[in-house]
Amino acid sequence: MPLEDPSVIDIIARPAPGKVALVITDAGITTDPDQRYRKLIEKAATYLEYAFGPDFRKDFPELAPADASILVLCRLPPTPPMQALDRVTLAADPTKGLGVTFQLFPGSG
Repeated sequence: MPLEDPSVIDIIARPAPGKVALVITDAGITTDPDQRYRKLIEKAATYLEYAFGPDFRKDFPELAPADASILVLCRLPPTPPMQALDRVTLAADPTKGLGVTFQLFPGSG
């Protein structure tokens, strides 16, 4: 389950040369707005750990974490608190973070 499994990176995409999009898939399984937001934050923490950890450097030696971002693909429109989330940062070092954008699955409402 995508959003519901915080330990897994759902998709890694290369949207442009020198860029990496770490994709969270929100398939609409969790519909409660508060739970959905909490799950998103929990999953984003995993993505931050990856982007600022050794696996990212190994997988993308030519890139820096600043070249990565999080894209949340949603079946349901993001809630207002989700839409307000444009960046997530490491708790241990708030200077390290990733931008967050949202996009609806094609054909979603």
